[in-house]
Amino acid sequence: MIWQKWLAGGAALGLICAQPAAAATPKKDDDAAAMSALSDMFKAEPLTPAQQARMPTARALIMQIMPPGSMSKIYNTMFKRYFDPMMKMADGAADLEVAADLGQDADTLSLSKEQAKQVVAILDPSAQERKQRSMESFQKMLTKAMTVMEPDMREGMAEAYAVNFDDKELADIGAFFATPSGTAFAQRSVVLASDPHILAATMKGLPKMMDQLAPMKTEIEKSLFDTPAPRSYASLTLAERQELGKLTGLSQAQIKAGMASAAKTRADKATMDHASDD
Repeated sequence: MIWQKWLAGGAALGLICAQPAAAATPKKDDDAAAMSALSDMFKAEPLTPAQQARMPTARALIMQIMPPGSMSKIYNTMFKRYFDPMMKMADGAADLEVAADLGQDADTLSLSKEQAKQVVAILDPSAQERKQRSMESFQKMLTKAMTVMEPDMREGMAEAYAVNFDDKELADIGAFFATPSGTAFAQRSVVLASDPHILAATMKGLPKMMDQLAPMKTEIEKSLFDTPAPRSYASLTLAERQELGKLTGLSQAQIKAGMASAAKTRADKATMDHASDD
């Protein structure tokens, strides 16, 4: 369903929100420009008159599926189901925290989990409280962000219904939602994305997905094998060098040195990639 894509969007937003506070904050103008560009990338076709006429019915249906406050409920539920296991996993990696706090390699220390917890208690008695507060703050920010987005998401879903269903289909869906079973489905359908059974099946399927993605790098390299590499400064004609200077405002010396540096960076990366494959 359409709302599942927005759940993925919320996860992406969560990753953004989770970045360290010390990270560089973009200027508002730059941020606005980036958001505008992103919005332009995903513009939908305008609704036809017939589709526009179906919007009132579609909006009524979506209000049943996603009444006000739904996003807050969804993300609070998802947050607990996703992050509680992750927090437990993090607690089990105390040896890594100790190694980081002491500036040592985890393998060198060879601490048991219990020993690592005891060391953490000495080095950072507030570690657990800090984690808990961070997660609670993160949850509040994410829930607030999703709640603000809710009206736009609801309107987008209504448009999708108006486009993908005709008048009879919308009427049939509405009739189903009017039944006790339909009402139950409408109220629970959004939250089902974070049902433990679905989450468990997703995690169970991850190894299979990773197996399919494992040869991805090799396949991409094969597909690019016969594509020409970026040109060198020596391969440019005089006219091309002059045109580059006009376009970039750089001197020929700067262009030559810069292209040489870029070529070296690409070569070094290729060497490192091949070494990691061996």
